[in-house]
Amino acid sequence: MKFVFLFLFYLFFYCRNSHPVLKEQTREPFANVRIYQFERIEYKGFGQKKWKLNAKEAYLYQDEKEAKDQKIVLYEFEFLQFLPHPAEARSERAVLDYTKNYLLIEGNAFYRDHEIQIEGSFLEYHFEKEHLESNQEVKIKRKNLETICQGGMLYDKKQELQICRKPRGFYLQ
Repeated sequence: MKFVFLFLFYLFFYCRNSHPVLKEQTREPFANVRIYQFERIEYKGFGQKKWKLNAKEAYLYQDEKEAKDQKIVLYEFEFLQFLPHPAEARSERAVLDYTKNYLLIEGNAFYRDHEIQIEGSFLEYHFEKEHLESNQEVKIKRKNLETICQGGMLYDKKQELQICRKPRGFYLQ
């Protein structure tokens, strides 16, 4: 009995501060799941890649009743689309929101497809409308023309329509 008492006494007084409690600090504190080296690929038909999404770190927010993703927050985000036309997007941070059906790209945001290249600090892509927009300054490169849209822009992929607010353009040679 004395041995048990001495052992507990030793654990309580001497081992108390030697092993601090590890408290994890995350970028997204209320996420359900955190994944490093996140990758998601969607295939079409006979194993042909439709798109690929990569991130150094991903935080998943899920509806616990339905076990369904509501939102994914991605850090060091990269998106590659293969079908129907090649396109790519990358940024420091991205939010893929399934409930509102949009993708928010922020922090050195970059988008390029077969027609256009867009750079800015903030871009938002709406899946249903298939358009990309920003209310902040962006730089658009299309063919030999570089335009800075000081008031933001709207790029409709369906109609291949580009609206630049407060444009300032340059001709590249």
